[in-house]
Amino acid sequence: MGRTLLDFANGKLLAYVPGGFEFVAVRDIVEGHILAMSKGRPGQKYIFSSQFLTVDELMDIFEEVTGRDRPSIRIPGPIMSGIAEVADFVLPRFFPNVPRRFTSGAVRILRMHRRADISKAKNELDYQPTSIKASIQSAYDDFLRRGLIASK
Repeated sequence: MGRTLLDFANGKLLAYVPGGFEFVAVRDIVEGHILAMSKGRPGQKYIFSSQFLTVDELMDIFEEVTGRDRPSIRIPGPIMSGIAEVADFVLPRFFPNVPRRFTSGAVRILRMHRRADISKAKNELDYQPTSIKASIQSAYDDFLRRGLIASK
């Protein structure tokens, strides 16, 4: 997601795909593992997530944090699925060094709007996820500090 934020902030994100996903901040993953090691029951598994967001909600946060408008092109899921299927075949064979933003699997997961149940981690470990907006703001500030975001 850092690359997506950089592209958005630098005006290079030309389109986006609707959908939804459970996003997790790195600090929440680390905190969850520390809590599981100190408070978790042996043999148990815990799910850590920060927040479910639709891609439209994510774009709202990106707009607020960066001061830029979202891309005007919102590619419908079924169309993006077709594009991703073609890219899954073409890119690895003919352009193996081209970075891949979406695979057909990623588009499929976005379209499923899957949600994670973190209640066990909250109840047993006292897991308290941070806000995705705060994590995005922190990443944006770091990218600015390192000169990875161009001036508007």
